[in-house]
Amino acid sequence: MTDANTVKGATAPQRTHFLILFQGRAGSSFLIDALAKLPDVVAEGEMLVDPDPTGGTFAGRLRRLIRPGAAVEPARFQLETTQRFYSAPWAGSTVVGFKTKVRDVYNLEGLGPILDEHAVRLIVLERHNLVKQAVSHLNAHRLHAARGEWNLQEGQTRLGAFEIDADAFDDTLRQVTFDQQMLDAFARYVRVPTLRLEYEDLLRDRAAWFGSACAFLGLPAGEPRSGVRKNTEDDLRKVLLNFDVLRSRYEGTRYAPMFDGTVQ
Repeated sequence: MTDANTVKGATAPQRTHFLILFQGRAGSSFLIDALAKLPDVVAEGEMLVDPDPTGGTFAGRLRRLIRPGAAVEPARFQLETTQRFYSAPWAGSTVVGFKTKVRDVYNLEGLGPILDEHAVRLIVLERHNLVKQAVSHLNAHRLHAARGEWNLQEGQTRLGAFEIDADAFDDTLRQVTFDQQMLDAFARYVRVPTLRLEYEDLLRDRAAWFGSACAFLGLPAGEPRSGVRKNTEDDLRKVLLNFDVLRSRYEGTRYAPMFDGTVQ
């Protein structure tokens, strides 16, 4: 495998490319925000999702330039966006990348060769406690409905405890489990340098967690600066008004210990 700093095709010399793969509520917003605050780093968000016409970032303008009309096939649009993003000059930047959910990519097989062509380094964000991840997903939708935001920002207060419909929770847990399987399968499929970061490690020591990402990208380590804060309490008893009812539904399964904060 060619090193990430090697010139391949239109790739600029001495530039590292990265892609963050995640499935939501695993620290991606914190990581991309902290990376974007570092000098000479371009760290964009979920730019493969349909562009917001009111967006003002360079990546947003680039998306609209290469997508002349709604008739453009979504899969082609995404691959062209990725190719042009990594081929763009990005003058003065030494580390360039973005993040995406695997389930948002229409053509995973087509994405692989582009990652290889540009020697992209893959950062896979994992969260082993799928129950907490499912609760966090539902709480994020709740936050968005109340405030129009998907993440809690520094200085903002969390929403109070709430009750989750058992069937809605089960659907979300199944989706989270399936998305994790998709994420793992694609990470195994692509043959690029890969770093796996666990969300549980972020909670234990965010400086070390961020430092691992920086070292992987050839950046000096430092205390991460990010305005993104954890939206959901780690103790689910403080979050779920019907904690016991939900937990009892999964008694005897691998998910039951996750309600208590452990993973078997």
